[in-house]
Amino acid sequence: MKKYILLLLMLFLVGCSNDPNEGNTNGEAETVVEEVKDTVANVNGEKISLETFTKYYAMQSYDFEKEYGEGVWSIEQDGKTMKEIRQEQTINYLVRISLVEKYIMEKGFEVDEAIIEEAYNKYMDSIATDEEIKAYFEVNDLDKTFLKRFLKDQYY
Repeated sequence: MKKYILLLLMLFLVGCSNDPNEGNTNGEAETVVEEVKDTVANVNGEKISLETFTKYYAMQSYDFEKEYGEGVWSIEQDGKTMKEIRQEQTINYLVRISLVEKYIMEKGFEVDEAIIEEAYNKYMDSIATDEEIKAYFEVNDLDKTFLKRFLKDQYY
């Protein structure tokens, strides 16, 4: 039960934002200028890069497109295309993973790298003869480092 409450609290905190005038006694909003060109989200000061987003989006979209076909991305639901919905889901996923990882690290927990290595090896064995997915991984730069990171996130 405590895990669910913690998860709900973290999701609530993700949805909250600070008032730019809070703590500013002269009534003027503070201006913060930063480079955001290659950043899709900022979670507690840690940036999620466009490159990271692109790789996770590619990884999470592969099976979806295989199941529903290439035309799935133009289907609209509630005024948004499935592509837009999937992109939002990917950003939300990356934000949640960032928060969970930070919490886990703060509590002193560590992921056993042997477990990740074993999961990686099993995954690679399962796709060993699938040339289509291998080509997809190569085109989208989903290399060994990324795949291990993705599996580690799944472990969280």
